[in-house]
Amino acid sequence: MTSSDSCFAQMLNLVAAVQRDRLRQSGEASAYVCECNDPGCRRVVYLTAGEYDDTRAHAGLVLAPGHRLLTAAELRRTSAAA
Repeated sequence: MTSSDSCFAQMLNLVAAVQRDRLRQSGEASAYVCECNDPGCRRVVYLTAGEYDDTRAHAGLVLAPGHRLLTAAELRRTSAAA
């Protein structure tokens, strides 16, 4: 990672932290993209800041209801079918 990449990553983290603080104060839900590894997934998940923090702390990933991480074999089949 270059110095400029590191600065950009730090800036994105700061912007995200400010946004989470504003959402936490408002109590409103924000849109997050499902982080399952299905290449065709485009689902959006709406979470409040507290729900997002809980999800990150316990599950680690934001997943749409019913979604999960695909196994390597499932990913190969999905890629082969595309």
